[in-house]
Amino acid sequence: MIRFFDREVFYVTYDTLDKNELLTCFSRVNLDSAACVIDANGKYKGEIFYNGLCRASDVHEAMIVDYITMDEAIWENARKYFRDSDRKTVALVDQKGMLICHAYDEPASNREMRMLHELMKSSEAAKFTDVFQAYQCVRIYECNELACLFAQYLSKIGMNVCVYGKLWKYFYHNENNVEKENIPDYAYLNIFAEGIVKKGRDWTENLLRSVSVEFECIDQLYEANYKLNIIQDSLGGYEELLESFKLNKEIIIIGTGRAAQDVYDYLKGNGIDICCFADNDPHKYSYGLLGKKIVNVADAIRRYKNAIFIECTNQGSAWSDIADWFDYLGYSRNEKFFYIKDYINVRGNSLLNVLRDRKIVLTGRASLCRVLSQNLKKRGIDVLGYLQTIEPDVKDLELVEVKAGDIDEKCICLIATFDFFYLDNRYKENDIEKIKRNLEELQIENYTDYFCNMGAYIDFEQEIPIKFSHKWLMPKKIVLGSSESCSGNIFFKELLDGHPSILMITDYTFWNNNLFWLCICLSNTGADNILSFLETCYKGEQDAMYNPQAFCEKMKQLLTKGKRFTSQELFVMFHIAYEYMYGRNIVDVQNMIIYWEPHIFPRDRVEECVKWLQSKAISCEIVNVVRNICALKGSSLKGRALLGWNTNQTLSNYCIAMWTYPPVTKKEYSGVERTVIKFEELKCKPREKLQELCHKWDIAWSETLMRTTKHGKESEYNNGHCIINNFDLRPVYNMYEEYFSEFDRFRMMIIDAPWQRKYGYSYVNCTEFSGRELQELFLKKFRFENLLEFKNEKEELYYRIWLLNMFRKKLWQNRILEVIYNDQELNEKCV
Repeated sequence: MIRFFDREVFYVTYDTLDKNELLTCFSRVNLDSAACVIDANGKYKGEIFYNGLCRASDVHEAMIVDYITMDEAIWENARKYFRDSDRKTVALVDQKGMLICHAYDEPASNREMRMLHELMKSSEAAKFTDVFQAYQCVRIYECNELACLFAQYLSKIGMNVCVYGKLWKYFYHNENNVEKENIPDYAYLNIFAEGIVKKGRDWTENLLRSVSVEFECIDQLYEANYKLNIIQDSLGGYEELLESFKLNKEIIIIGTGRAAQDVYDYLKGNGIDICCFADNDPHKYSYGLLGKKIVNVADAIRRYKNAIFIECTNQGSAWSDIADWFDYLGYSRNEKFFYIKDYINVRGNSLLNVLRDRKIVLTGRASLCRVLSQNLKKRGIDVLGYLQTIEPDVKDLELVEVKAGDIDEKCICLIATFDFFYLDNRYKENDIEKIKRNLEELQIENYTDYFCNMGAYIDFEQEIPIKFSHKWLMPKKIVLGSSESCSGNIFFKELLDGHPSILMITDYTFWNNNLFWLCICLSNTGADNILSFLETCYKGEQDAMYNPQAFCEKMKQLLTKGKRFTSQELFVMFHIAYEYMYGRNIVDVQNMIIYWEPHIFPRDRVEECVKWLQSKAISCEIVNVVRNICALKGSSLKGRALLGWNTNQTLSNYCIAMWTYPPVTKKEYSGVERTVIKFEELKCKPREKLQELCHKWDIAWSETLMRTTKHGKESEYNNGHCIINNFDLRPVYNMYEEYFSEFDRFRMMIIDAPWQRKYGYSYVNCTEFSGRELQELFLKKFRFENLLEFKNEKEELYYRIWLLNMFRKKLWQNRILEVIYNDQELNEKCV
């Protein structure tokens, strides 16, 4: 949205420009001011800034000649200017060429712009006069793009509008712009389009306070239409959507990740092609993804005049900030911009539709390429061979070697390596980036990293009819630990340690965190080759194994019982061999539960593993240990500030610790139970909660559950201040005063309300405050921010703007959830 401001300027004439004289002038004024260059008639010629003048060889090189004429096309022209230019402000002149003011873009208000566009298009939408019946007239003070659009909307529906401010004369010509004598003062809605707080000297300070909060009535109007089902996420069914896509030749998929490639494969299977992928990462522009170019979003907009954009990862476009930005650029939601998930949930198909008519070359980790080749051949995709781009990790590859010269334009290189491999000292450098760089050096441009994602192999594994062919490797149940960091995941695991019916890898080591990839790479490999591969894997890892001889001894014994094993069976075997290292010989796994929690793994990936391990014979369960958000985030901050979890204590590390919000919505998996345990209850009522767990898992009670141990030995945790073990209650009542004031915790109850509400903790409903009140609440620093160091005031200002924009987005999401919660509760009461 375009906003206006008055820049501090001093005037100089074009004919008398002199660099030294200008530098002298700047020394007498604010260095952030501008030298406004005019001709002899006072017409605007350009402007000069101090920093630009210092860098330039002469005064004319320093002059910026860009400007926009203030007329009816101002919005479109300014929008295009900021889209295509690196500059953040632009001068505005009148029809006579005289300087009026300056303009800048405030993206935070694009949401209300989009909402108004959608409401104005819908003939069925409830109008402002329907929702706000108490008002007879709207006064709008000061002017910006949103204010002009709102005035246009109100006039269109017949609402009385009165506008005030010197800039309105350029946009609004309404002969009835006079207050009516018969309208009482309480029947006026007053909108201060530029806010009620005094503006800063630097225009960027204005971005701390978005003016979107002054137009909260638009949000409420949109919400009312959403509740009436007039505003919807989708428009029609997916069949109609696909038919409309078939008529368009300029379809662009946003993103290059697995979800984006799955959508392309889905469209391809329905006879629909795309022209390119759009991504804002410049490192991706050098190669072709699945035979399609990757371009910058802005370049795609310039290049393709009839483009349709498809977003592949999110759902709920009616509340989308991405849709706000695209709408502002002229790509209306459900017309030229689509959330594909609002229409259909595209399931991974291993890119079979894209790969079917291509020559396939594999590259990357040889062990994984072997597995990928087998799975593709089962699905009718022939593999040409293997191209070596990194050192092979197995000798017997079972694939034909391919040279770079054998690869032509019909070939696609499938990179197969691990996108997440913890503590592998031989691969300090990111495997994927190294392979891509080598491919570029070989002038191979058409490749994909789709098969570096564990989800691709989970899709393969889901289709295996029999995951456990050896009954002696079938446990009673497999439980996946998926607790957020600093929520008591180690504490919970150490309580389970030593239970006679629970089998687990206690250490957070190479084996535990890489178990998925190890099992996949070795699946259906000849049993005779497994031990040598494992020895190669852990040889370079310090402390990878407590007793490798015992581990190998047990694995060798287990491997003699079959010729090949599935990845799921290897998962069980690794647990048995691991326990054997510590003197525990498991002879009957069928009456045992396996608990697995790969500590460093992203939680959503851990939960996806239920699709890998679950079978008709063996059920899976997910355990989430949850914690009050203040303690959770305080613990995370302490880890970085006190315990040195990150040796490089940069600003971003603290931001990650504090402002990475734990996901509230969890994906549900068919036939998979989910157990939620509150950290505080586990500390305060351990016997009661753990007995409930034993009953649910159908295992006997064990007193080992009443103490934290590691391999049967007492375990303790140094939190930087004191030693914590067993059921010490200090972590329950520690609210981290060193990082959060009482006011900070109050704000956290607002910003993290969905998490707190879902798990029964105290929270504050954001809808109890106006948008303006919320904005003012979050302008004040948090106590922990005293830890942050900035290079200068400008860097700190940009950080605050970024942070407040993030708060606005989060608070808006919370408001949406409250609308949904209230609707659900109302429906339940009606039923």
